[in-house]
Amino acid sequence: MKTALAAKDIQWLTSQFSDCSAHGIHKRMVQLIREGYLLGGSPLPTVRDFARGLGVSTGSVAEAWSRLREDKLILTNRRGGSSVAVSDIQRSGTAKSSASLEWFSVDLAQGLADPALQPQLGPALMASLASDALHAPENEAISEALVAAAMPTLPFKPEAWCASGGGTEGALLAFEAATNRGDVVAVEEPTSPRILEALKSLEVTAVPVLCDKEGPLPDSLKEAFRYKPSAFIYQPRAQVPIGHRVSDRRIKELAEVLLTYGPEVVVVEDDNLGPVAMLDVPSIGLYIPERVLHVRAYCKTYGVDLRTSIIAGSSKLVDRARQVRSHGTAMTSRILQNAVAFLIADKETDAAIDLARRRYAQRRQRLHDGLRTRGMPAIDSADGFGIWLPVADEVTALLNLASFGVSVGAGSKYFTTPSSLGHLRIATSRLPDDPQAIDHLSEIFLKASLGGRRLGYE
Repeated sequence: MKTALAAKDIQWLTSQFSDCSAHGIHKRMVQLIREGYLLGGSPLPTVRDFARGLGVSTGSVAEAWSRLREDKLILTNRRGGSSVAVSDIQRSGTAKSSASLEWFSVDLAQGLADPALQPQLGPALMASLASDALHAPENEAISEALVAAAMPTLPFKPEAWCASGGGTEGALLAFEAATNRGDVVAVEEPTSPRILEALKSLEVTAVPVLCDKEGPLPDSLKEAFRYKPSAFIYQPRAQVPIGHRVSDRRIKELAEVLLTYGPEVVVVEDDNLGPVAMLDVPSIGLYIPERVLHVRAYCKTYGVDLRTSIIAGSSKLVDRARQVRSHGTAMTSRILQNAVAFLIADKETDAAIDLARRRYAQRRQRLHDGLRTRGMPAIDSADGFGIWLPVADEVTALLNLASFGVSVGAGSKYFTTPSSLGHLRIATSRLPDDPQAIDHLSEIFLKASLGGRRLGYE
């Protein structure tokens, strides 16, 4: 659990910085304030003392302090030194310290799976260790057991398969197989920061494809083809951050646009939530399987330490994905692959996952209802581990939530270009099951937004 510490403790404060440039000091201070480590009213060291503690010039600290004042995150008095600014919401006394601290320990930003809702791995690992292929020297792209278990669960018949590490690695390999450095790619918007960061690391440029509740808009995809993208990337179900499943009708419409206007464009489908999703997974691979890479992740369903996902689809693209993974030399452990295969086929595990699905959905829906009841325009998510909440002022909402000990995802990170609207992405997968706790959290969001009025530090 995080604990807010006194900023006057120079030794603690200086230990929080790895980048001691003016930019690095400013960036880290913003994080410490927004995440509630430095509460409103906390006194700050003098510029001279802080610079001495960091081993940098006073000019670097002074520049960072100046930017923090411009951001209205700190106040400087001629005689009293500097301190963290106090928001209106803290000043009103509605944020109790005990209430603030209790939410520090709850993941409301990342959307991690709840280990308590994941199956026991002992039987799966024991079954996997009994495999006749254990320790075989051949470098297999994917184990026979995993192909046999996964095949009936995929939405189309792929030309080829390979296994990779976790879902993030699988998606990155698929993106790299579908693109070259300097390419343009069409990406649904908003989308997961994980996808945008992966594309940035590959040095490709993302152009947005707008979405509605049925998925990416065909006309927007057609418009994106003006930029000659090499690939189209989208999430077919449990979409982050909105939570929709692409409708069967929309899948067909997108396939028609791809056939007519983008005959060379490759499609990457990122099914990151995997089997624990409530809804079945659609695929453009039903119409153009030779141009599709479908990535199925299993970590959120069965456990992150299994580190196994599959990439299925076009044989040419699957082969390229294998080559970009350690030049074709890497292989996911058969022990892990076959453990996943066991879990996919095991009836007891399937029953446990069904319970997890319902529990995750209940947590998401309970907070959604709490927000809507209080007049907040939370988007109705069909699936997934989060809620997408429009807000009048994103930065202010994040700061005010931090004063209650609540840290959520900044909506601006889900867009290829800055959005004119503010949003929050609230992770719901690890919410407590106590209805009173969710009512309390809903009240925090209401107080932090204060009906959409901007809360400044004037």
